[in-house]
Amino acid sequence: MALNFPANPINGDIYTEANTTWQFDGVAWNVAPGTGNNFPNTFGTVVVNGVELTADASGDSLRIDSGTNVTITSNPDTNSLTINSTGISAGDNAVVETSFFVAADDSTQRLFTSGETIKFIGGAGINTSTDFEGNVTIDAVATSNDFSGLTDASTANLSVDKVYEPAIALLRVDNNGTSSYTFPSHYPGSNPNIYAISGTTLAFDLTDIAGHPFEIQDNTLTALTSGLVHVAPDGTVSTDSNAQGKDSGTLYFRVPRDAASPFVYQSQNSPSMFGSIIIKDIVNL
Repeated sequence: MALNFPANPINGDIYTEANTTWQFDGVAWNVAPGTGNNFPNTFGTVVVNGVELTADASGDSLRIDSGTNVTITSNPDTNSLTINSTGISAGDNAVVETSFFVAADDSTQRLFTSGETIKFIGGAGINTSTDFEGNVTIDAVATSNDFSGLTDASTANLSVDKVYEPAIALLRVDNNGTSSYTFPSHYPGSNPNIYAISGTTLAFDLTDIAGHPFEIQDNTLTALTSGLVHVAPDGTVSTDSNAQGKDSGTLYFRVPRDAASPFVYQSQNSPSMFGSIIIKDIVNL
């Protein structure tokens, strides 16, 4: 799935595509947290006594008022509406009386009287369920703003950590036991030298190195404390020193423009898993 982010964004800019909202933080586009209270705009179909009730205008909506033997509760945090019967025991064959179907302008009202039934059929982004005691639950699908829930992302086996920030290359990291790291997507052999260009971002996919925490060091073999961003598969972001020592998700190394080559990658648990990151100066390419 190609994302056409706006050119020349400024900090705080918003971009929405395929039910996912992104926000620019001044450096990169990040998936914006869901608001938690936006109910999907497609309800589906409401059937009363076998007759479909449909809205007449694009702004029409469904409103249900509690009637006899009915309590209605809503929860904006979970995007849910629950219609509960009252005074009815399990096994009772009782009728739950509801109240009105109402259009946006309140012009279409329909009282559901005793003996009638109402049926909810979930539409886009909505699940509905009922139980034998006459209770109805309407829930918004929780993944409407979840990157991993997008069909294209799932098909391509993408998670949000892999698209957090544009990088000159995404190196998929693997290992030979505790003896060496490998980078089979780009480099042959064990503990190879890796090459990067100053002033760019290099990304490391750490999905396959569980138990071998990855660290980047400067040319004095001191762990870096700046220029690093780690993004977990669930979107959790850690920066600089807190980005070191991860064995899942994606690590972004923002190579300084005036970087002193080489840098080093090494496992925090196994010193033999060690290699150089050689920086080419973009000015002298």
